[in-house]
Amino acid sequence: MRSKLFLVLQIVVPAIMLPLLVLYVCFELLSDYCTDEVPDTDSVFVYSVDRAFDELNRTYTKARGIVPEDETAFIDYEQIPELSTWDGVENLYIYSDAAFEDFSYRILDHETFNVAVPVDTIKYYGGPSGMFSLFGISDTSGIPEAQEYVTVKCSPDGTKITQDEPDIYMYYKYDPDTWDGFIKELNDYLIEDDAVSYIQLLITTNGDPAALQQRLMRTYPASNYISAEFAEGWKSEHNRQLGLRILIAAIAIVIVTAGLEVLFGVLRKRSGAKKVPA
Repeated sequence: MRSKLFLVLQIVVPAIMLPLLVLYVCFELLSDYCTDEVPDTDSVFVYSVDRAFDELNRTYTKARGIVPEDETAFIDYEQIPELSTWDGVENLYIYSDAAFEDFSYRILDHETFNVAVPVDTIKYYGGPSGMFSLFGISDTSGIPEAQEYVTVKCSPDGTKITQDEPDIYMYYKYDPDTWDGFIKELNDYLIEDDAVSYIQLLITTNGDPAALQQRLMRTYPASNYISAEFAEGWKSEHNRQLGLRILIAAIAIVIVTAGLEVLFGVLRKRSGAKKVPA
């Protein structure tokens, strides 16, 4: 009787474990395999979430073999003048809280007006920049790339892309001659509204964008980034780690299944063997 039980277990265990392995692999691939599209642009978008060297950045640095100089360092307004001198940096566009306040008041007053933003902040980075939710625009296929800004007409009836002159520039273009004025305007806004401001900026490049992204991560690993280089590096490392997890799980399940098969086989033979008379 026991011999038959072990025989049944030898059949049932693989019949259960192997389909479970297939289900696990399918679940991991469907839920965690990254197929995100890499931005088709040479720019880099910088934003702030926790101001910490988080898991996204750790995955990217592992992919590129980058060792951060100081894991607590992040880009703030004080770093902008020096950052503008880096090799590969063409222009810096800094999100203006004061401009957003003007935008908000005009919306509350039901005005019709035009807002200009750098093309990449809405065409490629509409999520992290907040421009998708701000303007309610998700289809960016009609936005031309060969221009510096795209203008959005805002009215009580909705929003649409326009060629009209802007009334508000949502991003300030860095210029050493006007930088002090921008900072004064920002500080006046922060004091008046008792607010805080976390920098958000678009960096356009005129050199090697991958080298610039890697230098940014090495120098300011506590800032958050999105770029073609960052997305490609993170995606490849994330999927590599996923594949490794699946492989380890598969090997473990096969070893356990094979071990149980051997164990049940030995037990079946022992239980079926005849006792030798004394």
